[in-house]
Amino acid sequence: MNWPLFYVLCVLTLFLEAFYHLIAYGNHRRFRGTFVQKLYEKILGKKVEELPENYSAVAHFLSWFNYYIWGTKNPVMMLLYHFLYLLLNLGYFLGVQPFMDAYFPHILYRISAYILIALIQIAYTFAYFADEGRINKSNVDTYELIYPYDGITSPQVRYCKKCGVLQPARSRHCEATGFCVARYDHFCPWIMKSVGTGNLRYFIWYIFQLWVSFSYMLFLSVFLLFKFIYKTLDEFKLTEKTEGIELLELIKNRVIYEVKITFKNRFFTIILIIESIIVIYMLFNFWMYHFKQALINITQMDEYKLKIINKCKKKSIDIIAGRKQIEVEDVPTTFAEDLVDDMQFLDSQTNLCKYD
Repeated sequence: MNWPLFYVLCVLTLFLEAFYHLIAYGNHRRFRGTFVQKLYEKILGKKVEELPENYSAVAHFLSWFNYYIWGTKNPVMMLLYHFLYLLLNLGYFLGVQPFMDAYFPHILYRISAYILIALIQIAYTFAYFADEGRINKSNVDTYELIYPYDGITSPQVRYCKKCGVLQPARSRHCEATGFCVARYDHFCPWIMKSVGTGNLRYFIWYIFQLWVSFSYMLFLSVFLLFKFIYKTLDEFKLTEKTEGIELLELIKNRVIYEVKITFKNRFFTIILIIESIIVIYMLFNFWMYHFKQALINITQMDEYKLKIINKCKKKSIDIIAGRKQIEVEDVPTTFAEDLVDDMQFLDSQTNLCKYD
């Protein structure tokens, strides 16, 4: 083998790879003010725009991280869910079940716990594997027939260039998954799928099941923990001679002892309590919000549109009344030029813009 030629090819490959990355990423923010930016400007003859004075690398990273977690299809939140589910199982089987015989001797308490833990994963599986309502050229007419009255409340007609279909009313293209979804609600990173007409019921069941199961676990774990603390405190007796500094020192030592022995003997019980409180607090309002929307047949995207329409309507009325000047950042570009003429299509009694 000709080793010198091999080395030359390796060096040439590395050089071409570095040159490609310089062209592709030399103007990136992370290279501003470095020799990479200067080399990029010298080779390509392009001047890189200066960063704004209020630019913050930390804020930019947080913005990117927030978009990556909640706006892209990634496994981070799904792995976090399975980790929390593992903690739930460890907390119950190591921190609750071994101590249930003394206070919850009936077999129904254990069977209920097993069923509630299993139902979480069953609901998650249904929400994950159910079709969210993907729209393509073969079924777009079917969704138009299934929901014939959606066009009354959402008359706007959209054409999706990526999917090549006329979107039915209340549908939307999900940028994270790359599909148009019928009655699109939102993209859920926990199940790494869009939530739409096909899996909305399972998604609501999933978050409700999480709340119910963790509430039951919180009840069991808190009861057992208080019983354990009460039992250890019952052994602590004060004498009449103990007073003043000796009393304070005795109480201090006893508190330290109680904390140590509680964490030592009920560590997984405490972990389960902390996890349950966090999950219950986060999920209750979230479930009530989606349940209320389902009752009135409104998706999260519909509510977002109504907020924009109301905001635009208020600004439009202010412009007509002379209380506000037309500004590009205040008025959507879709009707900024003909705003005054289009006011005749605006229904002031409803939240609908007929010219949409």
